[in-house]
Amino acid sequence: MKIIYDDSCSFCCMIVKKTSSLINKKYNFYSFKSKKGIYLIKKHKIKFKNSVVCLEDNKASHKGEAVLNIIKNMKKPYSFLYAFRILPNWFINNLYMFVAKNRHLF
Repeated sequence: MKIIYDDSCSFCCMIVKKTSSLINKKYNFYSFKSKKGIYLIKKHKIKFKNSVVCLEDNKASHKGEAVLNIIKNMKKPYSFLYAFRILPNWFINNLYMFVAKNRHLF
């Protein structure tokens, strides 16, 4: 599994640092500006560069869906947060965008 994130965002970097030790699966983290990040963006024709991107089984997810895909592979008790999957995608993505727009407050 590969995660592409914005390394110019201090909140994003903090989240990557904290979650990397809580994930059960092998994850590789790449910034949007890294050589590997740029390669993956081109290879998978990723058009959404304003959110975290999760690549799993050659399928790209972004925003709230990407966060939930990461959460489902985290160690317990964090993986229980995957229960939020029952919420509609529009709600999860709006919540993601709210946090993204206000990340400087965290």
